[in-house]
Amino acid sequence: NDADTKVLRVLYVFAGEKRRADVCEFLTLGQERFGYLLVMHERDILRSMDDDISRDDVWETLLLDVDSGNYDVVIVTPPRSTFSRARNNYLKSPGPRPLRSAQYPYGFPWLGGKQAREVRFHNDLVTKSIQLAERCRLFLFEHPKDLGT
Repeated sequence: NDADTKVLRVLYVFAGEKRRADVCEFLTLGQERFGYLLVMHERDILRSMDDDISRDDVWETLLLDVDSGNYDVVIVTPPRSTFSRARNNYLKSPGPRPLRSAQYPYGFPWLGGKQAREVRFHNDLVTKSIQLAERCRLFLFEHPKDLGT
């Protein structure tokens, strides 16, 4: 009966490009089995420039939507490339060098130029993601484990 169908309202920030086997696909598959109607809002600059949460207007709208109780679940998966522990393998295989450590979780103080800008930008996006998660009833947050280096 349609009156008994529960609606699951999900906001997914940093959803990435649309692809097979993504979060939306799996939640869509669960609708019939678990008896809910999925309302999914996926936000990512890779999908639309209107989803750029580094813009104050976009960020404020997201906060208002979450504060208004428009979502049951919020998923945030901010960019992780500057946090990745894989960067610590640069001595064993070619690849980018680390940009932060346990001692300098916000980035090495000697970074300059593009690296410093990228680290600051990722720090800002993670901070915003945490702020968003703190305002939710239920959230999923994907981010690398403590660097521990």
